[in-house]
Amino acid sequence: MIVLHFLPLNVDNLIHARPEACFSTICEVPSFRILNKRQGVSVAQRVIEYFSDGSSSTFAVSFDYPVQIEPDTFYTASAVLDGNELSYFGQEGVTEVQCGKVTFQFQCSSDSTNGTGVQGGQIPELVFYA
Repeated sequence: MIVLHFLPLNVDNLIHARPEACFSTICEVPSFRILNKRQGVSVAQRVIEYFSDGSSSTFAVSFDYPVQIEPDTFYTASAVLDGNELSYFGQEGVTEVQCGKVTFQFQCSSDSTNGTGVQGGQIPELVFYA
């Protein structure tokens, strides 16, 4: 079973994204990516080996370097999980979050074909500094 989660995001100030987290899964090799939608290029990608402990806890996904996220440019954070079991997922996501001087806007993606989106999915947090 392959779980695809795509989460378009936009910020109003320049930030640098650090590791993001993902919900626990019975997946052995999940991959994560941040894509600049306007340019159609991946600005960060990470494939990791991960073996679940069976709990609903999250795990960190560390990119090799902080990822620069430009203001007023849509990016898509995505998680691709390939495994035999269903993964845990978050619920009650929101379309806008203000954190300090930065406002994040999230929207659903037509690339996500399994029902995940802003309200529920695999990416519970994005760590950043401005």
